[in-house]
Amino acid sequence: MNRNGREEVMFKYHSPDGDAGFPGAVEARVYYSVEKVKNDGVQLDWEYEVELVGDGVDETVVNVTNHGYAQALLTLSHTN
Repeated sequence: MNRNGREEVMFKYHSPDGDAGFPGAVEARVYYSVEKVKNDGVQLDWEYEVELVGDGVDETVVNVTNHGYAQALLTLSHTN
């Protein structure tokens, strides 16, 4: 998909109200893009979005941190 002038791929996850005992329906999206940089390298960028969805939604706690993405970045940078 083209987003903000860049080609990106988007993954989406919907957590319904009451999922794992947490209130509120949540939709989480993460966008990834890869671009070439100096010296024939590549750069992996990602952006998170989290949104409470539905009518009369309850507030809830959201943690979208995953250190596996940083590991993927390190792996990509060492393959060239």
